[in-house]
Amino acid sequence: MQTTQQVAVNLGYNEAHVRRMCIEGRITAMKFGKQWMIAEEEVRRLQKLPRNGRGIAAKYKNRSNYPRRRKTMERPKPHEASTRLSLGQLVATPGALDALKEAGVEPARLLARHQQGDWGDLGTEDKHLNDAAVKEGDRILSAYILPTGVKVWIITEWDRSATTLLLPSEY
Repeated sequence: MQTTQQVAVNLGYNEAHVRRMCIEGRITAMKFGKQWMIAEEEVRRLQKLPRNGRGIAAKYKNRSNYPRRRKTMERPKPHEASTRLSLGQLVATPGALDALKEAGVEPARLLARHQQGDWGDLGTEDKHLNDAAVKEGDRILSAYILPTGVKVWIITEWDRSATTLLLPSEY
């Protein structure tokens, strides 16, 4: 994951332009607090776009030609209770971000699983409690074991105001 500042430096753009592209959906990105984070795959896609003097603007002179935003998470479907989970503000601890980076796992993938009701490496009873919490508005906890063997938790608050990625030791 790269910040808008890192992407701007790597691609030779103004940071405000990169941030605006994130907001408009021309770059697939996730917002953690006030900071936009852009996946490495998306940065590689941007590097392949032609740069004939005016960068992306030159290729997409006609706004109708802008690439459509690729969704990293499915939109909630009204008939599926497990996808009605609003994540609120996304927050991550430095330890969790370091562990994810070391394992080569994008936070967006785990957040999508959490939002869709895949609670990860939890026991049956805890999974049932999470299913009930989605309906009743209680706190929700998911646990995922990374390829490096490190466990990461995702906690969504009862009021759905915030979702936090953290290591169990940081709780």
